[in-house]
Amino acid sequence: MKWFELGDDFTFTQNGLQETLDGGQSFLWIQDRKTKDWIGQIDGIPFSIRHQASNRIEVCSSSKKEEQEIVSIACKYIGKNSFFDKMKDELPWRSDTVLKNAIHAFPDLRILTQDPDLVLLSFLCSSNKRILQIKEMIRLLAIKFGQEISPEQFCPPKLSTLSEVELEDLKLCKLGYRAKYVKSVGTVLKKEPDFHQTIRKLDYATAKKKMCSLFGVGEKVADCVLLFGYQKWEAFPIDTWILKSLEDLYQLKSFNKNQMIQFAHLHYGRYAGYAQQFLFSYIRSI
Repeated sequence: MKWFELGDDFTFTQNGLQETLDGGQSFLWIQDRKTKDWIGQIDGIPFSIRHQASNRIEVCSSSKKEEQEIVSIACKYIGKNSFFDKMKDELPWRSDTVLKNAIHAFPDLRILTQDPDLVLLSFLCSSNKRILQIKEMIRLLAIKFGQEISPEQFCPPKLSTLSEVELEDLKLCKLGYRAKYVKSVGTVLKKEPDFHQTIRKLDYATAKKKMCSLFGVGEKVADCVLLFGYQKWEAFPIDTWILKSLEDLYQLKSFNKNQMIQFAHLHYGRYAGYAQQFLFSYIRSI
């Protein structure tokens, strides 16, 4: 397969690329132990991504698509330096030492542009699970109910497809009680084929309310899906790591979660979700 360089506007440090692909946004990427290439998929198309000493990124795909389309798909998925630099510049890192240190540790961290259906499926499986466990559930669902996109590589199924699967069969993919969430939400999406388009058009608060109406979707999962699946940058998911960072690094132990969310929106502004990802990566690294 031929590798294609993405150019100067798609550069990463090695740890920045790893944290972007493998830091809890997406659950489709694994790193080859020998080559250190990242093997995964974008929109159901097999991709490999590798880091160069120059901090430039190269991609390749076993699909039959032409170079221009392969590069275009990868660029859209990863996002330009300039796009994230503008958001980063608006964050209050100049007066916030914690955020400044987090950005310094992962200066080129990105939020990937992903299929919201896959993001919703992934975070329905995330309750009380670590990243490796979520990856395994998605992998098993893909093998059992998805489509093969290259030898031994499968694309995860749509949630609407999983609505027709028996609960016991979903549980065989290690979902446990989460199988009920997946089947229920899949049924809603089957009845509402424009669900994702509707969410995308709504303002953040209304979109979160609609997302939380789904069985198995609480505030944290809703915010994860809105941030990683719909690029609603106000979304500020609070998991155990973010809770730790706010309590320990910002001394907000007396705050409840609603107060923490209010703090985040006031302090970080309209790109609070991007700040959250810096904090998430940073607190796990120290």
